Amino acid sequence: MVTGSERIQRISVVDQVYDYLVRQITDGEYKAGDKLPSENELASRLGVSRATVKVAIQKLNTMGVAETRIGDGTYIKDFGFSNYFSELLDANIIQADQKQIHNFRVLLEYCAIRLIAMNPIDDDQFDVLAGILARMKIAIRENKNDDFHRAHYEFHHQICQMAGNIFFIKLYESLDSLLAATYRRNAEKTWESLGREETIRHHEAIFNALKERNLEELTRLQDELLTDNNIQ
Repeated sequence: MVTGSERIQRISVVDQVYDYLVRQITDGEYKAGDKLPSENELASRLGVSRATVKVAIQKLNTMGVAETRIGDGTYIKDFGFSNYFSELLDANIIQADQKQIHNFRVLLEYCAIRLIAMNPIDDDQFDVLAGILARMKIAIRENKNDDFHRAHYEFHHQICQMAGNIFFIKLYESLDSLLAATYRRNAEKTWESLGREETIRHHEAIFNALKERNLEELTRLQDELLTDNNIQ
C-alpha cells in the first residue's frame, strides 16, 4: 500500500515546460532583455501544444521573470521584488507606518554592518563609500537637497553591497523607492530639529566606525537611530 508520503508526484506538462524555460534563464541561455522564441517555435521544439507553452509563459509573467508584449513577443525581465512590494503597499495589503519602516531599514542595515565589521573588505569599497560621503558634504554645503538625497540613498546602498550577502542586496534593492523616501523624510526631519550638519556628523561617524571595525560604536549609532525621534 502506498502511504501519503510515498505517493508519486504528478508533474503537469505545463510545469515541465515552465521548468525548462526557467533552467534556460538561470543557465544564461536567455538574459534580461532577450526575446524568447515564439510560442509556435517552442511548442515545436519541445513537442507540446502551443496552448501548453502559452500557459507556461503566463506563469513566467506572473512570477515577474518575463513580460509578454502584444504583437511583439515575450522578453526576459531583470527579476526583482520591487513590483511585488509596491503593489502590496499601494493596495494596503501590507500596512506599515513610518516608524515601522524606519525600524526595519535600521535593523536591515545593522545586519549588513555586522558582516562588514567581521569580514575583510577591499579598500576600494571604502573608497566608493568615502566618495559618496564627499558628495553628501558638497550637497549640504551648496544646499542641493536633491543631490544630497540621491547620495544619501547611495551611501546606505553601498553599505549593503559591502556586506556581500546577495539576499541583503536583493531585498534592499527591491525596496529602493520605499527606502529612498524614508531616507529623504528622516534627513529633512533631522534638518528641522538639529540642523543640516547633523546628517553629515552621523554618516561620518558610521564611516569611521566601519573603517575601524568598531562594532561597539556601530551598535551605538544604530541604537541611536532606533531610540532618537530626531532620526537621521
